[in-house]
Amino acid sequence: MAKRESSKHKEDIKSLLSGHLHLDAVEFKSGTFERYDLLDEYENGTDLITNGDIKFEVKTSVDGNLSFALFTIRSWGTPKAEADPSRNAYMITGNIRTRYSLSGDAGLSPERRVELLQDLIPKICLNHAWPFWRQFVYDCGQKMGLPAMIVPLLVNAPVPVPATEAGEGKTSPQKERRSDPHSTGGRRKPLAEK
Repeated sequence: MAKRESSKHKEDIKSLLSGHLHLDAVEFKSGTFERYDLLDEYENGTDLITNGDIKFEVKTSVDGNLSFALFTIRSWGTPKAEADPSRNAYMITGNIRTRYSLSGDAGLSPERRVELLQDLIPKICLNHAWPFWRQFVYDCGQKMGLPAMIVPLLVNAPVPVPATEAGEGKTSPQKERRSDPHSTGGRRKPLAEK
């Protein structure tokens, strides 16, 4: 019975994705960066350890035609030699919102659309917000006089667990998705392999 439900769930998700679900906007709602005096002790930032966290929640309209993912992403630097890990040299915080809409009902009831969007949006929204976050961190690092701060690309990204389900919001490992044995999982093949 669970297999039948899983198959139905996959079919419903396919129905949503086949031209019905649209990314309307990725909006940078606010962002801050702070350079603390401690950073002056670590010239050019080479002795810093970068940390970060992500919190988010998904909100869907009652009719299931509109969904939002609201993110708070933080990055901070702590000196390697610092005995107190709570003393930060800098802090960067961004609030990003992704907005999705449905065109048509995809042959699904409003309740089913809401259920599917609450399941699907957490799996895709970080991919849409991440390029905005990377650019913001890079720009803030430059303004604070740090060496180029390159946030890694999102490859096999963890799926964030919404704050409503996990208290503070956490990330969980995502299984690598490959549709066929020749897929590179989103990575480009070297020219010689083509």
